[in-house]
Amino acid sequence: MQITILSDNRPGRQELKTEHGLSILIKTDDKCILCDTGASSLYAENALAMGIDLSETDFCFISHAHNDHTGGLRHFLEHSDKPVLISPETFTARCYSSRRGERRDISADPTLAESHPGRFIYIKESCEIYKNIYVIVPEDMGYPTPLGNSWIEDDFAHELALAIKTSDGLVIISSCSHNGALNIMQSCCQYTGETRIAAFVGGLHFVDGPATGRETESFCNTLSSIHPETKVFTGHCTGNDAELHIYHIKASQIQFFHTGDQFSV
Repeated sequence: MQITILSDNRPGRQELKTEHGLSILIKTDDKCILCDTGASSLYAENALAMGIDLSETDFCFISHAHNDHTGGLRHFLEHSDKPVLISPETFTARCYSSRRGERRDISADPTLAESHPGRFIYIKESCEIYKNIYVIVPEDMGYPTPLGNSWIEDDFAHELALAIKTSDGLVIISSCSHNGALNIMQSCCQYTGETRIAAFVGGLHFVDGPATGRETESFCNTLSSIHPETKVFTGHCTGNDAELHIYHIKASQIQFFHTGDQFSV
């Protein structure tokens, strides 16, 4: 399975542009999945610059309602006829961030549901959408949620994860992990019946702050205990402070991605 980071906060290849947002292209043996559309149409510009044909996409998967993941959705709808898998709460949830002292609306554009009827497949509960490809509604499995959630007015009920079953275990895609990466991992294992996790790809939402070190250390230690074989590829909402702590604690198990990165899992 090949993963391509079409857009991310962290700059990568010199010829590509960067924005605060995330868009990931996932290629399995028989499916091509666009996970999130970043904050704008930048994901498509970068794909073009990388020689990637997005017309091969089988479907778009939206992980949650925030506009740094849905900002390019209108562009996708206008340039593709493929379906969009999404939570039914995406266009009704009103989400606000008060980080950095200002209250900002970070909701998805609610007009998209009306302007593009019939394009959305609404996922209300965990299900297998294609053979060995699952959409998971995260559950509280007893692990903490990110401290950075305290800056966001949101219940995160609209968040979804992808779980793809392989011969080596699950590959989980969870763009921001607002429900907690460990809760999401265990939710995927519980629903699919596969206890092994080969890879976890997405943000951990460990934002910079005074408690970043403790939060990061707790996650790394728990991950090593329950899923020592899992490789974590993270970026986007995993902050710079967390990156430094991770390199000191668990550099062998966790690595950071950048715009334009391509890797196999």
